[in-house]
Amino acid sequence: MLLGGVIAADWSWEWIFYLSGISALVWAVVWFLVTVESPSTYQNISDEEVIYIEEDMGKAISQNDTVPWKAIFTSLPVWAIIAAHFGTNWAIYTMFSELPTFVVESLDFPVDTAGLLSALPWLPLAISVYLAGIISDKLVEKYPTLYVRKLIMAISFTIIASSFLLIALLDASNRVLIVMGVIIVMGASGPAWASAGVNQLDIAGRYAAVLMGISNSIGSTPGFLAPMITGYIVENSHLKHEWNIIFIISIVICVLALGCYLCFAAGELQPWALNNNDEYQAVLNYPVSSRDFNERSVLNANNNDHLTDRLIVE
Repeated sequence: MLLGGVIAADWSWEWIFYLSGISALVWAVVWFLVTVESPSTYQNISDEEVIYIEEDMGKAISQNDTVPWKAIFTSLPVWAIIAAHFGTNWAIYTMFSELPTFVVESLDFPVDTAGLLSALPWLPLAISVYLAGIISDKLVEKYPTLYVRKLIMAISFTIIASSFLLIALLDASNRVLIVMGVIIVMGASGPAWASAGVNQLDIAGRYAAVLMGISNSIGSTPGFLAPMITGYIVENSHLKHEWNIIFIISIVICVLALGCYLCFAAGELQPWALNNNDEYQAVLNYPVSSRDFNERSVLNANNNDHLTDRLIVE
């Protein structure tokens, strides 16, 4: 996206797709060469890490385990996450898919500049996702998990909705402020995105991957809904007042998503996700530090030595 405008201006728009396809093929080849089937077949991993992953985590998952589909789909905390996921992705995909057209047609930026402006908001998004994880981990040490998740989500969606409102109220001549509003929308989406993702581990435990698949499937529908609705509403992309309708719709969606999350979200493991493996749940709820792991490794080694001595004596 960063170079898309330059490529379209200097070469042609077709080359954007050519280079994207070539890059994807190169990535696929590298992926097939470096990925492995299991931790034990990966060369750059220590024996201790392999033991920790395969023994401590692996045996918590039963091959005969059945997914409680009905309980998942009737769980309000699940739908709270889906709503937050949908709202966050609506903000992101609206900016992602429509920003180049909006910047060129309504704000009258050159095509090559539009490529840079369309790529710029992704940097604060990447940074905010990372920082949100660090801040959330610190807060969870002092406050209940649900409180932290709701706090991060409330701050994030409030900033997103406020930024959309700012963009809608500004005239097209205030190009710098509008671009700043777009950057803030993307940057504020990061914490909500991260919080919705990790909340699935909070409530689903071993079914977090299943929940992620459901949430991501529904939450990704803005990828085609946002462009479709925008194309229907914005008949003349040069008129900013038509774009304002899209921004108002985005505000409503963000407010509804936040309201749903604040009302129905949960921060603890749900009954349908419980199992009999207490150690597995302890790992999920209280992540094991490297120091804890080293101490446990020493303890296991001492126990093994003691067992060996007993066998020799016998």
